[in-house]
Amino acid sequence: MRDPLSRRLREAVSKANRGLKRRWIGRRLKAIVDGRYMRDRRFHIAYPMPHGPVILLKGADGFEGRMVEVEITSITTERLIKGIITKK
Repeated sequence: MRDPLSRRLREAVSKANRGLKRRWIGRRLKAIVDGRYMRDRRFHIAYPMPHGPVILLKGADGFEGRMVEVEITSITTERLIKGIITKK
């Protein structure tokens, strides 16, 4: 088990990351759709251009390898956000 200081540091960093991701909600951006998310096959992974957090998309069948416009809808984890395709 980690020592208490390491645990507190990890919690503080995680909280800061979630706070920074909140500012993404409602934004529209271009992203390239990749394959299925292996932990939940209902979603596809998308990578924002030119950079940004990894996005989970529902309903992206047939868009693999294509650039789409995505609106960010929620924060899933400190490393993942969810979005919807707004323009194909």
